[in-house]
Amino acid sequence: MVSAAGGSVATAGVAASMQIQARDEYGNRRSEGGDTFGLDVVEALTGARIHASVHDLGDGSYNVLYTSTISGAFRVDLVHSDTLMAVPGINIVVAPARAHGPASVAEGLGLRRAVAGKASTASVWLRDQYGNAVAPDDLLVTATLVLAPTPLTVPVDIQLLDSRIHLSYEATVSGKYSLSLHLDSDDRLISDATFEPIVSFDEIDASTLAIAMASQSVNAGRELSFSLSVSDQWGNDAHVHTVQVRTIGNGIEKSVRVRNVSRATSIRMMAPSKTGGYSMIFSLNGVTSPTSMEIEVVPGNIDVRQSWVTLLGGRELQAGRAGRLEVVTYDEYLNPVRPELVTCALSSDSKSKSLQIDISSLTESTVLFDFVATRSGSYTICAGVGSCSHQIGDSIDVMYRSADPVADSIQVTLRRVSPEAAQDTAGSQTQVFVSGLDMFGNSYDQIQNGIAEGSLAPTDQGPGSVSVPLRFSTVIDGDFVLTYTAT
Repeated sequence: MVSAAGGSVATAGVAASMQIQARDEYGNRRSEGGDTFGLDVVEALTGARIHASVHDLGDGSYNVLYTSTISGAFRVDLVHSDTLMAVPGINIVVAPARAHGPASVAEGLGLRRAVAGKASTASVWLRDQYGNAVAPDDLLVTATLVLAPTPLTVPVDIQLLDSRIHLSYEATVSGKYSLSLHLDSDDRLISDATFEPIVSFDEIDASTLAIAMASQSVNAGRELSFSLSVSDQWGNDAHVHTVQVRTIGNGIEKSVRVRNVSRATSIRMMAPSKTGGYSMIFSLNGVTSPTSMEIEVVPGNIDVRQSWVTLLGGRELQAGRAGRLEVVTYDEYLNPVRPELVTCALSSDSKSKSLQIDISSLTESTVLFDFVATRSGSYTICAGVGSCSHQIGDSIDVMYRSADPVADSIQVTLRRVSPEAAQDTAGSQTQVFVSGLDMFGNSYDQIQNGIAEGSLAPTDQGPGSVSVPLRFSTVIDGDFVLTYTAT
């Protein structure tokens, strides 16, 4: 018969002791040792056994030492001389050791990722170094969530439940965070890892679309470039799978799709070929954004192949009289182009001169050039961009004739058909050579029939005398030749 005494509460991993007192069959304490005892501490639920060491103290009492790394309720099995004996009044409870970070278990989506503006959670099950569950009661638990490498700290809500620690946080700034857990001030709860949850952007807010364009004016048919940035309601840079850009105006609609748009994504597209104002409409993942942009498509450079020149009036002019050339300019898409850069030149074999623009005639696509020459002869007129080396259309040939002759410059010379004749005879033919200059010194060159004519009258205007008409015959060496026949 035995009795036992000792601590009923032990701590996992810490040596515990109890005493056995040997008694005789009448219940009297034995005063000497020598008995052989064996003792096991047995976990009530699993039956796990922990063998204790028994030390004979020589006075009928025995000291028992054991160490359990398993927490829970235990009973005592005592064997004396191979006989299992009951030990009444001994119930042992082994409490878990102090919470140990590396052995504790943390789980939950909030340890890995979160969505901006949405609550994210995680749980921690405390364990001692032997894996025994540790209740978080009366523990000082702290958590720190920092956006690396900034000083931004996000509050973490902590709830101590029966078997776990519940963590909850809500971050509105996207990025990679550092989450550390501490127990009892400085002791890190999860000492073998610092969690790095990534907070991603919230659902796309189409109204936060940002557009950056160097100029909202673009040449027709040329590349239009700009950048797009999208964000969530918290201002975090976001990612859009598909952005559709529609350009609408002037009876034209162009559309392009751009995939994988994020922060400052560069977009390139061709501007419409027709000038005018256009609206650019944006759709993010199929949702039309209230953000739009207005652009103005302006004409491109003058295309000499699509432009032309027209001579207003005839190709023959009198010296000193002005002529007029019309130039109409377009770009390669037949959009009218204002022709400030157009020049015009009038040239002859001997010289060339630039013509002046009639500024009052300048319109969105048309300009008039006035030109004049005082020397008679053939001229060529051309128009071009900058110079006639970039010529618009074909060159135009014009002829300047002399102006009306000056009266005192007219000279008349008689040349008889028979030079040896001293005088005209009745029925003979005589040539009269007439030459003259206009006010600019040009030899008179109007050879049309009837322009030069005259008459031959007798000096003695007696009865029966008649005048003989002089008729235009031809031109010889620049002189008008008239002939008459005296009868």
